[in-house]
Amino acid sequence: NYVHDSRDMVAWYASLNTFRKNHGVRGRYSIHFMYANKNLVEFNTFEGNAVGMFFMYSQGSLVQNNLVINSDGAFGIGIGLKDSSAFTIKNNTLIYNARGLLLDASPFQPNMPNVFENNQILHNTIGIQFHATQEPSVFKDNDFIGNMQIASNDTPGSKMYLNQWRGNYFDEYESFDIDKDGFGDTPFLHFIYADQLWQYHPNLQFFYGSSIFSVLNFLAKLAPFSEPVKLLQDDKPRMKPVNEQNLARG
Repeated sequence: NYVHDSRDMVAWYASLNTFRKNHGVRGRYSIHFMYANKNLVEFNTFEGNAVGMFFMYSQGSLVQNNLVINSDGAFGIGIGLKDSSAFTIKNNTLIYNARGLLLDASPFQPNMPNVFENNQILHNTIGIQFHATQEPSVFKDNDFIGNMQIASNDTPGSKMYLNQWRGNYFDEYESFDIDKDGFGDTPFLHFIYADQLWQYHPNLQFFYGSSIFSVLNFLAKLAPFSEPVKLLQDDKPRMKPVNEQNLARG
């Protein structure tokens, strides 16, 4: 499938296809998959769309070496998965999107984790947004740089603790590497404090980034007035980005 400057591509009930070297510009979805299994999506560029790629009710696809940029509308998404399992998403660059990744009840099937490896998640409003997480995903060797929020969870009761994180680079991480093995000596922990107010109550998103939330977060860290929520823990965070060649885009 070689489609250049396409507005929308749809793959519904369509499995075992290859989408390679497409250029999708200013569409609603560059590619929308539904009930579509074991597809290969690689070397595509999607820019200025509402959504770069969205997968629904699907399994077992490989998504690699794509660039998704400027999906920055109110519901902008670089790559989205809904009720989708056993995906491998690697070597992609997601930059300047409202959400780099949206994971909606994905994985859906037990024992079929989605794996995110060696992706560049750069300068998005939210790096990864989780919704209704009940099964684990694996995040390894990804770079999280310049995102306003590394991760968010909009669903109380989500099982965020099931996700596995290892070897990722976070620009917010502050620690030492005394043994010089390239990994920090302490885990990277990402908590939300007053942030959980806007994540669980969308009407408060208007105030995100405002001085009032900054003050509330600062006070909550000093003397928590509510239990902070841990969104992720990486026990072996990297001290330097995994893959630096794409960082010049930022």
